[in-house]
Amino acid sequence: MEQLGEQEHMGGITSSVITFATHRLAEIHRARATKNENNSWQLDNAVWKNNDNDLTDTFRPLFNDDVCITAQLSSYYARRCTKDQTKPLKWSKSIMKVLSYEYLSKAVNIIMNGAGVQAENSAASIQNSSIAKIINQNTSKQEVDKASGPNKGARTVAMHYDMNLNHRLRERLTNFK
Repeated sequence: MEQLGEQEHMGGITSSVITFATHRLAEIHRARATKNENNSWQLDNAVWKNNDNDLTDTFRPLFNDDVCITAQLSSYYARRCTKDQTKPLKWSKSIMKVLSYEYLSKAVNIIMNGAGVQAENSAASIQNSSIAKIINQNTSKQEVDKASGPNKGARTVAMHYDMNLNHRLRERLTNFK
């Protein structure tokens, strides 16, 4: 991860969050990340634009650092200087401002292209393939709903499933081939 450029690094983090937390790109664009004492990372974001941070995801470290969001976030924040640690997730140290939505979209497309996903597919392809992998793990309907975000929206997930965090399912997905 250290050899990746800033855009590729941000694209990897964004793709991982879309995959594991099933957020839309707009929700990730509004996110703030904070590191907790136990090496987990907390992602605070607003479901609606100009809203307080009403959705919180906590990502715990996994055994496989290659697919671990916490390892990616730690590496990304290690590149930042001390005063930039409190800036939003989408802050760019190279241009010294908040990254645009289009920049994040392009970063995700770079990662998708590197993974062999065709350019005409959108970031939804990552989310759809994530849901397909979850279903292939012989999960219950409840686990699929928790992981994919029920129809009631992300707020339902935040209020009722935050303590579960789909940790067991995430562990199984990291070893999925």
